[in-house]
Amino acid sequence: DESSNSLRTPEKEDGFHEKSHQLQYPDSFHVPEEKVPFKILHKQCFAKEIILMSLMDPAIIRNPGGRTGIKGRGALSRLGPNLNLDLVVTRWRDSVRSVLEFLAVLNQNLRSLALPGVSGYWFTFYKLFEALDAKVSEGYVDDCRNTDNAWVETTVLNIHLDGTSQVMFDRFRRYLTCCHPQVISGDSCLQWQEVSSRIKLSPNQRRSLQQVAELLFSLHYVTQ
Repeated sequence: DESSNSLRTPEKEDGFHEKSHQLQYPDSFHVPEEKVPFKILHKQCFAKEIILMSLMDPAIIRNPGGRTGIKGRGALSRLGPNLNLDLVVTRWRDSVRSVLEFLAVLNQNLRSLALPGVSGYWFTFYKLFEALDAKVSEGYVDDCRNTDNAWVETTVLNIHLDGTSQVMFDRFRRYLTCCHPQVISGDSCLQWQEVSSRIKLSPNQRRSLQQVAELLFSLHYVTQ
């Protein structure tokens, strides 16, 4: 029996704005911790900031986490917040709720796992599941792609299915396939996976799964 805590690693928890400081971009430079807030003048950054601001919106788009050492949008699709939605579909494997499972997209060629993607239908999914009170968290994500002017913000939604109802799962599967057909096509398929420390997801999706697992396990123990 592996609880949601098994998703954690023994390493120290990342800081609020740590991954963005790992110099992932070739042209990035190190920003001392005390110079990260934009309210602190940093001479090395200042000249580049003035040039960039003249090309950007007058409102001046700035990363809420502070400086990262790289300007522009980097590898992200747009300046400002880049909205992402992690859809975590869960169920208990058995009636005693000893094992939690989540629905993953398995790429059979790459043998990789990911949460079901909803790109292109973000607003539709968000409004639908917001009405169902399915939102677990929302906000800034410490992502290595973040720059001074572009950053990732993620909304985590959880749909918890009755593990004994195949009808409910089939309905959800049809709905997801209709909105995002590439999820179940070609080399990919939907598959239930046990929540455990062995799950290989991207760091951001792993964090989203951990949030959901901790919530469900805490509710389970409260209602026992």
